[in-house]
Amino acid sequence: ANNVAGSVIGKKGSIVRTFEIETGASIIFAPPISHFEERIVTISAFENLESSNSPAQDAVILVFARIVEDHIRNGFHPASTADSPVTARLLIAPSTVNLLTGNEGEVISELREVSGADIQLLLGEPIPDVTSENDVVVQ
Repeated sequence: ANNVAGSVIGKKGSIVRTFEIETGASIIFAPPISHFEERIVTISAFENLESSNSPAQDAVILVFARIVEDHIRNGFHPASTADSPVTARLLIAPSTVNLLTGNEGEVISELREVSGADIQLLLGEPIPDVTSENDVVVQ
């Protein structure tokens, strides 16, 4: 939603600019889309193979943490209710789905086990027209 996007962007872009400087990634918010409550954020960066985390990964973590902080400030307390998990939705290119699943799903199974997260590929999930029609939603 726009108020959540605003909490990540900050006044005159101050927060998102700080995240970009801190991580070296580019963080771009798409304009709101009328039929969708969610905003699309494109995070990209040149990768450094010598670093344990990529700049894009670091930026995703900072943006997601800021969104969770905003929800908590507005009265949502994830630890107080198991019925309200904290959820992130990512759009990924179809060419990267196999990197996430691996042969017979072993990669995604390991990610679920190590992280404790409920990771799902939402094939056929409606996505905004501004994306590639073949993009896949990961939640």
